[in-house]
Amino acid sequence: MKKRLILPLTIALAALIGGCIWHFLSDRKGTMQLLEQAEAVMREHPDSAYRLLCGIDSTRQLRGESQARYALLMTQAQYKNGIPLPSDSLISIAYDYYCASSDSLHKAWACFYMGQATRDGGNQRDALRYFQQAASAGESTNNYNMLSLIYQHWGNLLKPFTPYKEGMSKLLKAQEYAL
Repeated sequence: MKKRLILPLTIALAALIGGCIWHFLSDRKGTMQLLEQAEAVMREHPDSAYRLLCGIDSTRQLRGESQARYALLMTQAQYKNGIPLPSDSLISIAYDYYCASSDSLHKAWACFYMGQATRDGGNQRDALRYFQQAASAGESTNNYNMLSLIYQHWGNLLKPFTPYKEGMSKLLKAQEYAL
């Protein structure tokens, strides 16, 4: 009698485990597709990107690159939509991940938004350091719009301090990239 129960129970357990794995993988794939869609529309339609990101209901289950990408995109969408961040805890996830990776573009964006959050938090000295890191990472990309934005914010933060010329040189470099 016990031998007859073992085979059906084994099959049921295997089916349950297989179903859980399939559900996890399909949910992860769907989340990555939403992240890619949000990134694709971020520049022209940040409000749509924000809505897409808010639609991801499994953010606590994200790990590694998908968690960092979500953190970066959500921070970017909030800034572009004028939504203040309560702290730098979200962008620090992306910053920590991308600073350890070879992805220069996302590293530059993570450093830039970390600088924004730090500046908004009142720590201008650290914000300058983050903008410098963003410029350094961004130089190896061909994203001139991003570089223009980085140098503009970096120069505006430097302007009130001495030497005044350094802040202006960053603003001029921002203008060069914009052109």
